[in-house]
Amino acid sequence: MIQQIKYGNGRIVYSIKKSKRRKTSEIHVDKKSVEIIVPETKSLSEIKKMVEGKRNWILQRQSQLRQEKPGPTYQNNTTVPYLGKNYKLVIKLAQKSDGISKKNSRFVISLRSKRPSKKKTKLLYESWILENSQSILHKAMVRYSRKVGVKPKKIQMKKLRSKWGSLSNDNTININLHLLKADQKIVDYIILHEICHLKIKQHSHHFWSFIEQFDPTYRDKVEWLNNDGKSILS
Repeated sequence: MIQQIKYGNGRIVYSIKKSKRRKTSEIHVDKKSVEIIVPETKSLSEIKKMVEGKRNWILQRQSQLRQEKPGPTYQNNTTVPYLGKNYKLVIKLAQKSDGISKKNSRFVISLRSKRPSKKKTKLLYESWILENSQSILHKAMVRYSRKVGVKPKKIQMKKLRSKWGSLSNDNTININLHLLKADQKIVDYIILHEICHLKIKQHSHHFWSFIEQFDPTYRDKVEWLNNDGKSILS
């Protein structure tokens, strides 16, 4: 269903997607499109009012997206993200073996090849994240587990295809490796999200209310993941 609102000489065209299972509303903004995902009971007038209330944010967000730079190219003297910050990537010729190290504001990658490939550079970078970020996840898991009053089995990183996090049947928390490229508060939110699933399995109204007890600004994190999450997937 396509709707629109007018403002001055312009307009915002948006599509509406209704869901029986959804309890909350979300606005997904792309460079040229806007999608409103709402509970089935939400009326068109309520949706229009919501869009009008977010008009300035939608226009600003679309402007930002049009100006956004592409993701990392993994070339020498470019940057790569880690915990919400951009680090300079320095690639140099190795004498013996391939390797990577983080030195202050730089990632230094050593490659035996005189023509370094993007695939190899990216592999080393993400391997470094996998090997050096477990303690960050563990500390957040312990902190939130105590607050929520649950005991996950463990927390681990994986290259998840379509989720930022998941909870296994044995109560193991799985975190998408790419998430470690986002700000720490985004990482913490996903960990809290999965920990809360130990209490409430479904994404019901009770679940979101439960999360809000521990993170009153969780909606900001959800919004960032919906609109900016793609930037850390490459």
